[in-house]
Amino acid sequence: MQLELVEEQGRVTGRNWQDELRLPTYQEEWEAMAQVRGMSGRHVRFLCMDQSESRLPGHPRLNPKTVVLPEHGCPFELGHTGFVIGTVYAFITGFDDLRTEIPSLFGFALPFEPEGDFIIGQAVLFDSDLANASWEGLQKEILTHVCPMTWRADAEGAEHLVQVTLTPGDYPGCPNSQILAMWEAA
Repeated sequence: MQLELVEEQGRVTGRNWQDELRLPTYQEEWEAMAQVRGMSGRHVRFLCMDQSESRLPGHPRLNPKTVVLPEHGCPFELGHTGFVIGTVYAFITGFDDLRTEIPSLFGFALPFEPEGDFIIGQAVLFDSDLANASWEGLQKEILTHVCPMTWRADAEGAEHLVQVTLTPGDYPGCPNSQILAMWEAA
């Protein structure tokens, strides 16, 4: 057995974003808020991950080149609650030469220089009360980051992206995985 020192120990209090967004206490109320009526026109673009040092114990780095992206998108969840508020429908990879071509190919520039290789995602929110509360959290900059959820599937170390979670800034293990843009389509 090997023990590692956990740096920066101490009492940590996270942001109470659920209260800030007036979200319910009980599971049944969350389930009622999460009922999907359809798709909305609300879109979110985010840096899903780069190679920056994580905030996780041991400070591992993600390697976007080893991540297998889902063929048909993946769930967009709210705050590690288990409740899905939308779907991630597009990914853009910033590997090698493509990292400098993003503004000309896709019509937007990144507001900061990601560390190493990176993956950008875009999601569309559902039409639900919970997705509406999430949109309010995005507008008020309560929810500012995402957390890519992956699982390792093979001996070569490939990680499969299975879900992206919308979180406040005090949570993400990948500090650069932040919201880049939000818009509402007609």
